[in-house]
Amino acid sequence: MAIIAALQKTSFIIKFKDALFKMASKGGFLAYVLLILIVMLGCSLFGTGSTAYYVLVIGLLSNLPDSRSLPPSRVLMPAGFAANHPLLPFNTALQYGIVIAVLQSAGASSDVNLVKFSF
Repeated sequence: MAIIAALQKTSFIIKFKDALFKMASKGGFLAYVLLILIVMLGCSLFGTGSTAYYVLVIGLLSNLPDSRSLPPSRVLMPAGFAANHPLLPFNTALQYGIVIAVLQSAGASSDVNLVKFSF
């Protein structure tokens, strides 16, 4: 959470917020899909289940300007789901470690391929 709080004060987040607002103001299906993909890509970088990332993104998206072409109410729930589902499996080390530890403690074979686990 401290990392996200520090990020909120940077110019990166300001530019990220401006980009989201521009897409939302244009509206349409393409803007909707791009918003969801950007949220999922960010989740890939911060890690699956990052509550801090979820709070940051939903906070930014809840402040989207109201537009008939893309109302914030159509974006919030899908973005909430997307904030917990990475687009690319970059950050799977934690989940992989948990799976291996649970399998070993249960006495099962821990021969799990990392590449197959990622996808």
